[in-house]
Amino acid sequence: MSEVKVHVSVEQRIIIKFLMKEGCKLPEICSRLKMLYGEKTLSNVSVYKWSSAFKKERKRWRMNLMAVGRGLP
Repeated sequence: MSEVKVHVSVEQRIIIKFLMKEGCKLPEICSRLKMLYGEKTLSNVSVYKWSSAFKKERKRWRMNLMAVGRGLP
């Protein structure tokens, strides 16, 4: 089976999402990405932007789950 190559920025977004679910703080996420990727690391602004997007996604998912539990469409 062949390996699929994923763009570095996509890899980092996956890592950000995972670390956020693990409860890591944003400065720690930024420093860990810097250790792993060096110069190819997303900027701190990008990391904060993606973490914000993941938080909104998680909140939207919870709201949908609560609506389904109440029998709302």
